[in-house]
Amino acid sequence: MSISCQVNGKSRKCNDGDTLMSLVIALCINIKSIVIEYNCGIVYSEQWDTIILKDGDVIELLQFVGGG
Repeated sequence: MSISCQVNGKSRKCNDGDTLMSLVIALCINIKSIVIEYNCGIVYSEQWDTIILKDGDVIELLQFVGGG
């Protein structure tokens, strides 16, 4: 069964039981360079494995960019 989440403003299908961590891995994003906003709150990386995605969740993946 799949659920629908909004990731960075776009609808995305996820599997029932997926976590924030499995989403980040599926998107091939370096976990050391992002912050996750989950339903309007910042989530610490230690919690990514424990938060199971639900239908209608809103997720923003904020990536650090270096430069000068």
